[in-house]
Formats: sequence, structure tokens, C-alpha cells
Amino acid sequence: MPPSFIGSSWSARARRSAARRSDRSSRGYLRYTALVDGLVTRILKERGEKARVIATGGLADLIAPESETIEEVDEFLTLKDFG
Repeated sequence: MPPSFIGSSWSARARRSAARRSDRSSRGYLRYTALVDGLVTRILKERGEKARVIATGGLADLIAPESETIEEVDEFLTLKDFG
């Protein structure tokens, strides 16, 4: 156990720790994108027909460029009139 959780300097140990956290974060982001693509693929297969895939929500702008199934991003879609 370290003597303190608050680092006194930007040591090599601190840099390695930050790099590991960053790597885990980016892998998690790619896993989430794969999860979304998997769900969309299964839904499209079950429907048996082509459907337009639009991403909404806070992470849509981050996920869409990496996604193989998302065609468009519209962060305000749920607020629009579908009329």
C-alpha cells in the first residue's frame, strides 16, 4: 500500500498508471461500440428487412464513427415530432 494516495509529483509510476487507465478506457469504448453493433445486427436480422439506424444520446458522436451499423447521429431525435 502506498504511503499516500495523492502523488507529490508526476512520477514515472504515475504516468504508467495513467496510461493503463487510458488504455482500459479506450478498450471499453470499443467494446461498447461492438455491443451496439451486435444488438443492431440481431435486431435487423430478426426484422428480416433493412432499417435506418440512427444513434441518439450522449455517446452517439463517439460511437458512430467506429460503428459498422450506425448510419446517422441525431442527438435531438427524441425531441422531434415524428408526424
